[in-house]
Amino acid sequence: MSPHPSSASPPAPASTDHCPSFLVIGAGKSGTTSVWRALDQHPEVFMSPVKEPNFFALKGEDLAPDADDPERMHHYPDAVTTWADYQALFDEAPDGTVTGEASPMYLYDERAPANIAHHLGTDVRLVAFLRQPAERLFSRWQHLVAEGYPPSDQFRDALDRSSVWWRRPDLVPEGFYGAHLQRYLDRFSRSQIKVFLFEDLACRPQETMAALYRFLGVDPAFRPDTTPRNSSHRLQHPALAWLLGRHGGLKEVLAAALPEVWSRLRQSPTAQRLLATVRRRLGHKESLSDDLRRRITHEIYGDDLRHLNTLLDRSLDHWFLPDAETG
Repeated sequence: MSPHPSSASPPAPASTDHCPSFLVIGAGKSGTTSVWRALDQHPEVFMSPVKEPNFFALKGEDLAPDADDPERMHHYPDAVTTWADYQALFDEAPDGTVTGEASPMYLYDERAPANIAHHLGTDVRLVAFLRQPAERLFSRWQHLVAEGYPPSDQFRDALDRSSVWWRRPDLVPEGFYGAHLQRYLDRFSRSQIKVFLFEDLACRPQETMAALYRFLGVDPAFRPDTTPRNSSHRLQHPALAWLLGRHGGLKEVLAAALPEVWSRLRQSPTAQRLLATVRRRLGHKESLSDDLRRRITHEIYGDDLRHLNTLLDRSLDHWFLPDAETG
């Protein structure tokens, strides 16, 4: 599963029955949004207009939100749970295009490989981007803090194996890449699965996307816009995130107590710019300490990383060292 194939693959089967011919299966916080954008730009590729339909992980589920339950994830706003609705996502695909979607849940959800094989067959192409697991977990925690839904106030709580960090699949469990990929290799041919590392995308975006285009059988010479999006405005302190975040307490209080005021504030560009400025100035970028990164990597993920190393036939020794994401 080398990320640098030497020759172009035959085109992935074009969709003829409103089904995707490839899936980006993860991992979360590993560049999948950037990959989705770069794929969506290619003239020979049609991407689902919903970036994360999550159908093969959430098929048939009731997704009623429970914002007070820290064990629940809160990123299902666009999830599709019926086969008919999922097929409809690809209704507008032009004839002859290669079709796909990107749902990071597929990597770690235990039902996804079987559901994918059942609905799409075993010829579908699967793409994974993997990030150093301690770095991915820290990035996930930062994202949840910014959204006002942190699993706990301290990132080091991830070391507590009795905590919610180990029960929620998008936290510690998502990083067991070797085990997750093994489930796919048990059902799909190795030639159908392409694995890249996050640092490939971060350090060599054009080369990496060319390799992905080649794997999908579309023109690898196309050069997408891979300019990074700025996310430095996120609040990193849990209390500030709760107050000022996108789903924060300030919004809830104003909406409940002063609905007319809140409605006017929402429609005021000046008010929204001011709030954004406050969030940027109060937010601060916390970094992952070398010691905590080392402990999480070795104590939690060490054995799985050695298994992953074997599956990929690519050295991951640098993931055990500082500065893994520089490649």
